This record gives sequence, C-alpha cells and structure tokens, in this order.
Amino acid sequence: ASGTMSITASNSCGTSSAQTLAITVNATPATPGIISGNSTLCNGALQTYSVSNDPNATSYTWTLPGGWSGTSATNTISATAGSSGTMSITATNACGTSSAQTLAVTVNTIPGTPGTISGNVIICSGSTNTYSIATVSGATSYNWTLPGGWSGSSISNTISTNAGSTGTLTVTAGNTCGTSTNQTLAITVNSIPATPGTISGNATLCAGAVETYSVANDPSATSYSWSLPGGWSGSSASNTISATAGSAGSITVTAGNACGSSAEQTLSIVVNAAPATPGVIAGNTAF
Repeated sequence: ASGTMSITASNSCGTSSAQTLAITVNATPATPGIISGNSTLCNGALQTYSVSNDPNATSYTWTLPGGWSGTSATNTISATAGSSGTMSITATNACGTSSAQTLAVTVNTIPGTPGTISGNVIICSGSTNTYSIATVSGATSYNWTLPGGWSGSSISNTISTNAGSTGTLTVTAGNTCGTSTNQTLAITVNSIPATPGTISGNATLCAGAVETYSVANDPSATSYSWSLPGGWSGSSASNTISATAGSAGSITVTAGNACGSSAEQTLSIVVNAAPATPGVIAGNTAF
C-alpha cells in the first residue's frame, strides 16, 4: 500500500532521528464500468459512448466494430456507425492496462428495394385481387400505393385490393432507418364493354333475303353475341353478321369480354313475304 518509508542510524551512543520518504503506490486501473450509449442504431448514425472516469487511469483505448469511424483517448468517444459487432474499452496507466469492457451493437440499414410484385396484371374493374412481395430483410413495415379509384390498405408484404382504374401499383419497405426505393407493377383494368351502338343494316327486307348487319367495333370487346328472329339463319362472334331473313322480329347484339357482357342493342325487322299465287283467273276460256 501507499505509505511512508523511514530509516534511522544507530551505534553504542544512540539512534539518529529518522529520515523518511513518502511513497505512492498506483494500481492498474479496474475494468471500466458499463458503456453508456445506444446499442441499436442506424448505419451512418453518429453516437456518443462513455464509461465512468477512473481516477487511476491516464488514458483509454476504444476498439470499434468494422466500418465504424471515431477515435478517443478519454472515457468518451463520438463514433459513426458501420457494421454490427462489439465495441470495447480498456483503461491504462503507467502500471498497466485493465481488462476490456464490451458492448454489443446492432446496426440497422434502410431496407433494400422489394422484389417483384406477384399478382394479376390484367383484371376486371371492381374485382378483388391480392398482391404480395417476398419479405425484405430488416423491414418492419411496408407502404403500398394503389392506382386511382382502387381501395385497400396494408403495412405487411401482402395487400388485398378492389380494382379501380388502369395504373401502377407500388410498394416500399421501411424501418426506423428510412424507406427503400419503389417496386412497381403496371396493371391493366378492363371493364364490361358498353352497349353496342346502332345496328347498321336494312330493317325492312324480303323473306329469304341475305343481309349483313354490323355495329361499331369496341376495342374492349373480345366477342359479340347475335340473336336473330325466328326462322333466320346465320351466326357470328364478331361485330358483323350475315343472316338470311325468316320472320319479322328483333335482331339483338351484345359485346363481351372476360369481365362480362354488355346490355343488348336491338333492331326491329320487318320481313315482307312474296305475294301469294293469284287466285283462279275469271273469264271465258273459249271464245
């Protein structure tokens, strides 16, 4: 321990007064106390860490995880986060160096861009569809942005939607460190075709006549369905039909696609028959 050393000289005549020397004995510094500072932080964040000061220590040595930057010989350091790992500190004086105090730190990064969005890209207006992405490492939530007229919400990697207009679906992944760049999916929304326009073609014709009828083509339609009056013949899945007249009645047509069929367009038809054979001719048969 620290104290005072003394010496006296003696002979047969007696003993001298004492000479003294005060001695201070320094100990090797103790292991530093718990390191104060955030143990979970974002890549690139600036954070201060510290330990209680040891009066026996004349300097400190900090060791930081990979990718970190910062330096200090005191009991406090300001460092910029790199990778997850373990930081340590030792205290030193002329007698030696303490054992290390450590702190495990977790460093989070902004999530990467989500992968490809899975789900139908050609759908019907008003239909319910589910879209999803693979989970993104480090993400704690997801943000979906829907095209105009759509409904649905989710903070997970899956969303159930009700379709509105054609547009682009986007999703980002986020955490406390920030938000990723967008992943997108272009979606085409089809509607049931509109009622076909006016049917073109003769509305008055003779029985047995062949006539062509048509409506303007609807680009959203993939097929047409024609209905003819009794006794007629002819068929078509296009916007035009060639038919042989039978009885009077109405021709109807609807336009259809994968989403359904339109309302009917109609044309009333008058069918005239050829005159019947004249009756018996009256008059003299010999003259």
